[in-house]
Amino acid sequence: MGQPELSALTHTLEQRFKHLETTLSAIQTEQRREAKAAARHRQRSARKLAGIEEASAWQLLISDLAYYGVVLGVVIAVDAYAFVVDTVPPWLKRYIPNLRSEARPAAVVFRPSDQTPLQRGEQVAGFPVSSPRGWRDIGDGREFHAGVDLETPIGTPLYAVIDMEVVCFEDDGGGGLVAEFALDGSIHKFLHLSECFAGQKSVGESFALTGDSGRSTGPHLDYRVKAGDQWQVPYRDLLAAVLMPVGKVPASAVSLIKAFEGFLPTPYWDEQRYSIGYGTPAGQRTWIDEPQAERELIAYATAANQTIDALIQVPLAHHERIALISFEYNTGGLRGSTLVEKLNRGDRPGAAQEFDRWIHGENGQELTALKRRRAKEREVFQGGR
Repeated sequence: MGQPELSALTHTLEQRFKHLETTLSAIQTEQRREAKAAARHRQRSARKLAGIEEASAWQLLISDLAYYGVVLGVVIAVDAYAFVVDTVPPWLKRYIPNLRSEARPAAVVFRPSDQTPLQRGEQVAGFPVSSPRGWRDIGDGREFHAGVDLETPIGTPLYAVIDMEVVCFEDDGGGGLVAEFALDGSIHKFLHLSECFAGQKSVGESFALTGDSGRSTGPHLDYRVKAGDQWQVPYRDLLAAVLMPVGKVPASAVSLIKAFEGFLPTPYWDEQRYSIGYGTPAGQRTWIDEPQAERELIAYATAANQTIDALIQVPLAHHERIALISFEYNTGGLRGSTLVEKLNRGDRPGAAQEFDRWIHGENGQELTALKRRRAKEREVFQGGR
């Protein structure tokens, strides 16, 4: 190969090496650019992620603060509410919406008398028990009597104890004409009637007249209570209220109860149940007007009055009865109480002192509202105004 050809080949190789260097340099430059871009992207992603995590942390903190703030607010509100309920004057309660009348144990006036069933010869609203609940001889055999029989003249009226729907029907099993209504998950039946007035009845309205219908041994009333498919012990207090005209409750007792209870048209929680109006059970209702609330007050006060007649064995002065009606309406605690025991022994000063024992709420704490009420009832019981 001559000199010219060698020079040309050398030049060509130099050109190719330069092109290769240029290509490699371009590739390295592109790689560095991509590496820088990737680094910038990673930095942006890291900053974005850090921002998200920081925002989430703040949101979690704010959420926790809000939660504990609500809990603290509820605790403070409950304490403040309890303080207001326990200290606000009775006359002011009626002007504070939804404020419950008193922190007090619920008074369940109509209740089963499981511990003290009615016995033969015992009187209810002046009518003697002729046949108690239990087994009895019938002809050559025995049968279980689910109800309690009272000797009532034909035509004795029965009164509605609450606003209620009365159903009337003839009993194929010998019960004659029957009236029934529902109360607190139980069905209350009244057998051997002479008249029954079906439909909606208001408190104090007559819904039936006693009689001698069906398979009967003579004029009487057979009262029974059924829950589901089980016969229950008849309600002593309800039976007394059904036989007691509403108007016999002293007006001064109604006034005393109103002064302590206050009127609330909407339900409020009352330790063991929701109450409404003047402290009577609310049931499923969301509203009550004052006239209806007064009728229910009178019905429950009537039951309290009949409980007093059934338990107290000594004559009562008018002011003593008023105080005891208010006490029983509020506590439902006369039956089995030391107060009744002392009163029946003639120890009136001792009975008066017993009022002061009934001043505790559900948790055993002394309540100012109950102390005021017991003090006033004791004062009325002893002849004060």
